[in-house]
Amino acid sequence: REIGRLDVRQWRSDLVRTGVTPHVANRAVSVLSAALGAAVDDALIAANPCTGLRRLPEGAKRRTPATLAQVEAIRAALPAERDRAIVSLLAYAGMRPGELGALRWV
Repeated sequence: REIGRLDVRQWRSDLVRTGVTPHVANRAVSVLSAALGAAVDDALIAANPCTGLRRLPEGAKRRTPATLAQVEAIRAALPAERDRAIVSLLAYAGMRPGELGALRWV
């Protein structure tokens, strides 16, 4: 009953300071908010201290594309021709996994 927004912010800051990523910290606050929301619904607390708390910026994930040598090493390690074709479509045609899943093999 004594937890306030400042307490939640401090807890989230402590998480990040100990090495938790902003994404994981945001998820933790989301879980806490759900639990505190249930406590509000059950009249155990007057208000959810997480309400209105802004999410931490997570930033864009930096991805490095595989080199041609890496793609060919992956292809060479695959035993099935179908699997090698899948890697080729993903790497060389720029196909996304969802698009690949829509393909019909004949």
